[in-house]
Amino acid sequence: MNRDDIGISSNLRHATSLSQRARDTYITAVEKDTISNAIRPGGVDYSHLKSPGRDFTAVVSLNRSGGAFDKIQDAINYVNNLGGGRIFIRNGTYYLSDIINVPANIRITGEIGATTVLDFQNTTGHFQSIGADAYSDGTISITKNTSAVTGSGTTFTSAMVGQHILLEEAWYLITVFNSATSLTIDGPYSSRTLAAHAYAIATINTDVTIENLTIQNSTSATGGIYFRYCNDLSIDNILAINNTIGVNVDTSANILFNSLTTIGGVTGLQITNS
Repeated sequence: MNRDDIGISSNLRHATSLSQRARDTYITAVEKDTISNAIRPGGVDYSHLKSPGRDFTAVVSLNRSGGAFDKIQDAINYVNNLGGGRIFIRNGTYYLSDIINVPANIRITGEIGATTVLDFQNTTGHFQSIGADAYSDGTISITKNTSAVTGSGTTFTSAMVGQHILLEEAWYLITVFNSATSLTIDGPYSSRTLAAHAYAIATINTDVTIENLTIQNSTSATGGIYFRYCNDLSIDNILAINNTIGVNVDTSANILFNSLTTIGGVTGLQITNS
């Protein structure tokens, strides 16, 4: 059995590991907190389950008796229509085969990490959060402490104003379209000078957290959990078992890993352009 205990620093900040035996006692004070102020669409009030410091917008349970939804994607869509919020998934094993799409401003929290299990049943189903309208043709150049981005082989457009550009592991807001080869970003670029350098422009997903879950048996080539064109991400108390890739982060920035353990599979953690 192949197992990776992930320890990461610098831009990914901090990670700790979890032993195999700890899977049976994977309960923390945080995980013991219960639902606060969650309202199901039909009007049932879960505020009697209030716990200080918790505020869940939607609840998922296997039989709906303890929550509003029995499908995780339905809960995500509901919360997204409200502009974002937090989803609480009750203990149990959820057998899945679809791709679960997580938009911006969503926090997904399992009840107890070792016993809130999302089993993708050896299918290509997985969690993913992917930004939109990505563009990366050609290369760019920019000088440290300036805001002028110069492209080579690019076709920048006015539609890119309001999107973000990834430069040296940080996203910068695009404020002005000057020409097909010239953009202006918000604030000075603070890293090293770049010349003929790769980049990405996208409408990014921001503020996404997945915590207190076991993710297992995804054969997706992109990973059991897949982030792309994202900013401000958090993976906390996640156990990834027998996935082709446990967690895959591509073209993203500001990522926090805390207590990520991968067991089996081919690759535990894959990070590209981030």
